[in-house]
Amino acid sequence: MKLPSTNQEGAAKTDAGILIMAIFFAGILFIAFTTNPVYVGIKEGDRAPILKGTAYDGNSWVSFTLNDEFNQSWEEESSEGDWYIVEFLDINCGYCKTSAQTIAENQQLIDNSPATGYANVKFLAVALKLPLQGSEYTRENVVAFRDNYGHNFPYVDAMEGNLKSDWKISGTPTYFLIKPNGVIAWASPEHSNEDVWEAYGRLVPKLSSQEAN
Repeated sequence: MKLPSTNQEGAAKTDAGILIMAIFFAGILFIAFTTNPVYVGIKEGDRAPILKGTAYDGNSWVSFTLNDEFNQSWEEESSEGDWYIVEFLDINCGYCKTSAQTIAENQQLIDNSPATGYANVKFLAVALKLPLQGSEYTRENVVAFRDNYGHNFPYVDAMEGNLKSDWKISGTPTYFLIKPNGVIAWASPEHSNEDVWEAYGRLVPKLSSQEAN
């Protein structure tokens, strides 16, 4: 019986290797075309960038990472879980001061489910330095700004660092409404004719009658 030559054995191994590689890449392409990846960014439908820093909670400055609050298993249309309104502000911004008063008037809508009839929404303020003329950019003045408007939600100190560039903030106030799974549902730069409270009413799921009671 004639044995296969070394060249024939090598060719067979090469063909098998090519076949395996082809199957492997076909699998990758199948996954790529049949899944819907969520990219990190600041547009609606993007996964929110990392937001971490030191936050004033009403008593002291503590470490805080917004992304730790997200629930990746949250399902669309579910009224469970916490939505987040994130506001980027500057304590010397006139528009931010007007907005701060509006927020104070709407605090009953924040972290107050089921009394609101909507899924729970938490608020987070992120204090930036644009900078503008006015009060010195210190943590003491951030706390004074917060207290002046009677806000009871955390303020993150982002006066230094990369949060302004990471979130591409060019002006204040800038708002984001974020779903419980960390995906941005609404971004104020994309809506010149709708404010964050209108977006709240339009996008945050309402509770069922049983949940509201």
